[in-house]
Amino acid sequence: MEHIALSFNGGKDCTALMHLVRAALHKHNTARGRPTTALVSFCVLYKKPFPEVDCFVKSSVGRYSLGLVEKSGSMQQGLQAFKDDHPEVQAIFVGTRRDDPYGDKLDFFSPTDAGWPQFMRVNPILDWTFDDVWGFIHGAAVPYCSLYDHGYTSLGDVETTVRNPALLKDGVYQPAWSLANGCLERSGRSASSSSQPSGSLDVFAASN
Repeated sequence: MEHIALSFNGGKDCTALMHLVRAALHKHNTARGRPTTALVSFCVLYKKPFPEVDCFVKSSVGRYSLGLVEKSGSMQQGLQAFKDDHPEVQAIFVGTRRDDPYGDKLDFFSPTDAGWPQFMRVNPILDWTFDDVWGFIHGAAVPYCSLYDHGYTSLGDVETTVRNPALLKDGVYQPAWSLANGCLERSGRSASSSSQPSGSLDVFAASN
């Protein structure tokens, strides 16, 4: 278990993934009579994060005993700092889906790109859809960030993220899972936040 980590930034996709990974590890360890220790989770901080996201991440750390490691700077800088601090970690679970920018270029197991700190990116929910994620969250009664109740469908920096205009009905923003067309999931994100190069925050951390 010391060789794996989880990319967790409070978004819906990595929240669903976190529960799947924790359940799998618990089953694996229980079958072998081993205790389940804290899951190391990795997060590169946004320059201007939503307070609601920050609050949700911190509450999740306490609720699920996550060994959260927060790094500042770019994703590449954050990954290098994480690798320097945790050289034993070889693979990182990531909540990327094929619908994410550049997600269609990934496999379930994809090494980081050349020139990046070397990890194996493990993408268990790669083939999940927007509706699949919300179906799992609601079906398993998984707590999630409150912003999704108020018209946000994809979360990033405060300066690059707004409520999804497709959810505005009669002057009121509907919750994220009300989005009829999953292709519009990122309509609340600026173009700059949706055009990152391969290996970047969206491909690595799936901040949705």
